[in-house]
Amino acid sequence: DSIDDGRLLKRFEQFVHDYDGIEPFDVHLNMQTTNLIYETGKPLPMSALYNASDAEKEWREVASQKGVTIPDGAMKHGRHQSRRFDVSKVSEVTQQKICQLLALDYCCLNFKLPEVCDDVGLYCALEQMEGQRMWKKDDSLNVVIRPWEQHP
Repeated sequence: DSIDDGRLLKRFEQFVHDYDGIEPFDVHLNMQTTNLIYETGKPLPMSALYNASDAEKEWREVASQKGVTIPDGAMKHGRHQSRRFDVSKVSEVTQQKICQLLALDYCCLNFKLPEVCDDVGLYCALEQMEGQRMWKKDDSLNVVIRPWEQHP
């Protein structure tokens, strides 16, 4: 639910316009792919990826797999009044800038870029080197990120 009167959306659009992604000043602005490697460059072992679009559902699934019960209301932290805006009102220019800022995450995590970013020159695909297997038999990561040869 949105309680924004337009000011929050305007501030968001201005922030994205001004932000260059070079020096994240908040943990939420960090690239995700850089959290998936050791300082040596070796990949961290990963057993699953979850979609944060429905974080509460995903956390409950993890808890269930581990035999943990999350008490009702325990995941409702933060502001007592939601500060959200209608994401469908974010301009195409802002959405495209976000794609440019997050292209590495989209590509390395093998997420398709949103359609609004089809014409901004960002293309990538995950290439699996051993047939349909992403992992070698010795469990080392065996993937290569390359640009698509042609735009789909």
